[in-house]
Amino acid sequence: MKNYLSKCYVCNIVAITALLLLCLGQARANTYYVATNGSDSNGGTSSSPWATLSHAASVAVAGDTVLVAAGTYQGFIAPNSGTATAGITFKPIAGQTVYLTSSQWYTVYIGHVSYITVSGFDITNTSPDDLGGEGAPGGSGVNIEDGATHISIIGNYVHDCGACGIASVPNGPNNTSIGCDYLSIEYNYVANCAHTAGWHCSGISLFGLANSNPSDTGYHNYVTYNFVYLNSEEDNLPASTVYPGYGGPHTDGNGIIMDTDGNGAAGYVGYNVCYENGGRGVYAFGSDNFTFDHNTCYNNVQDSTLYNPNGIPCLGELAVGDGSNNTFTNNIAYAHGGYDLCNVVFTIPGYTSANNTFSHNDYYSGSATYGSGDIYANPLFENAPADDFLIAVGSAASGDGAYPTPVLPTKFTLSAPAAAAAGTPFNFSVTAYDSTGSVATAYGGTVHFTSSDSRAALPASSTLSNGMATFGATLNTGGSQTITATDTTTSSVTGSSTTTVTTLNGTYELIPENATGSRLDAYQSGTSNGNNVDIWANNGTGAQKWVFTNEGGTIYKIQPSYDLSLCLDVIGSGGSGTNCDLYADNGTNAQRWAVTSNSDGSYTLVPQCSVGSALDVQYSGTSNGTQVDIYSANGTSAQKWTLVPTS
Repeated sequence: MKNYLSKCYVCNIVAITALLLLCLGQARANTYYVATNGSDSNGGTSSSPWATLSHAASVAVAGDTVLVAAGTYQGFIAPNSGTATAGITFKPIAGQTVYLTSSQWYTVYIGHVSYITVSGFDITNTSPDDLGGEGAPGGSGVNIEDGATHISIIGNYVHDCGACGIASVPNGPNNTSIGCDYLSIEYNYVANCAHTAGWHCSGISLFGLANSNPSDTGYHNYVTYNFVYLNSEEDNLPASTVYPGYGGPHTDGNGIIMDTDGNGAAGYVGYNVCYENGGRGVYAFGSDNFTFDHNTCYNNVQDSTLYNPNGIPCLGELAVGDGSNNTFTNNIAYAHGGYDLCNVVFTIPGYTSANNTFSHNDYYSGSATYGSGDIYANPLFENAPADDFLIAVGSAASGDGAYPTPVLPTKFTLSAPAAAAAGTPFNFSVTAYDSTGSVATAYGGTVHFTSSDSRAALPASSTLSNGMATFGATLNTGGSQTITATDTTTSSVTGSSTTTVTTLNGTYELIPENATGSRLDAYQSGTSNGNNVDIWANNGTGAQKWVFTNEGGTIYKIQPSYDLSLCLDVIGSGGSGTNCDLYADNGTNAQRWAVTSNSDGSYTLVPQCSVGSALDVQYSGTSNGTQVDIYSANGTSAQKWTLVPTS
């Protein structure tokens, strides 16, 4: 696929998920599964999947979802309808790639049904020339026909189809069947289609739309956030008696065409990128009341044999033919010059084009007819030859096209806790602000994180969403510590937060919860390696006072207050059931303890030589001299200790 995939927001999982939730409604009766190792005689469960999408589609009814495992499958017909609150959805299992293909004249066919969503597939079509003797060689990737309504085609990669990538048609003799309505064609890639199928084929082609609900005067059909490229009729057959009515002059190969015969309801075509198609970029033919907004059209009209009826100029990045009351706003039209115009409105004799409005568009490298606020300026794409249509800062086209100029903030504000315990994770937020003090919602840069705490665990460099994001961090060194966020390109755009990191550094008595009158005790205040550690009735001596020294995060060295050359130690770095003693400080994990707080205010001490264990009063004993060992962590009172500060 094009290298621009890594930068486009078609992969913006958040936006696509939100759209799917709107499309699916509230109810889901069943979830069925399809896999290449399945059988249509199975039950369609995750452990017993079906083999074909055709079978799954024949079973799925309102509210059902069909999840498809990775692999290559034949396309399918969707014969059943969903409802407004319980659609039928076909999509891959999350994170898996599913290829759909067909040698029929469609790969996915949706006809005379409603409330269907097809999302996330890689779709091609390999049908041979003149399949079925129709005179139209090649097939489409997705065909929506015969009065289908409320159909959503979202987030697919549709490519290498002889006819249209995604199309709707009335599908009746002389187009007598009712057209389709309420279509959402969004977040798709459509590429390398329309090459062999004769007239009337484009990347995305909505033909003969209907107005199934005249009382709804808003937009019925949406074509948004698609990337449409390299679709062309350049390879079509010339005029021939073999294919009467087909071949000959090329008429289409457009990026996106709305061709409603003047019957369809209003629609919105916005935030699409159409480039290097054989025909026009975005095109209203025989269509009224459409809005074309924030589209980027670059270097289209590549087919030098496009039909030019009666010598009328009809080739442009933004085009209207025999249509009225269409509006083109905030688009970028970058022509390649010559016969490729930036915008054009034309009328074939006997038809009408009236009241079409162009305003606040940016035209470049081609002739144009200017409306209110239209300009002629290089939009300063970052790298159009590499299919990168982001607009550089300082472009006169800022605010136009599918990718308005990213807004550079002047500062970041970080919100983090005022205090946090060493080694304890917490969340903090980053907000980008522009020079007016407003949140820079269009900021598209990358934020890098640093800290004054060299031991800190920080998030990787990340982007923000609508100028804001929440991250996780862990500070491990006591004292006042900062976290700083800095734009990776402009280091002056930065911001910091300060958090006081608290530790348990100090001297404590350790009280076992199973014997609260006792203390952790160094037997007879011994100073030799191997001196026993037990519990003993509280006596206030130095043998029952322990010095905690933080070594980063929750890790501490614990020493008897009367001799700081010794440490609380696990004999021989053993595991569960090993006794504890005092031993000369040697820096090993047998002498380093993770001290973590419990919900009741007590603490658990975990030896780093055996992290599944905890400091333990052996057999939950309560008598003076009861041995202290380590034992598999079990959360009992014998493993919970109250720390009481002392001098």
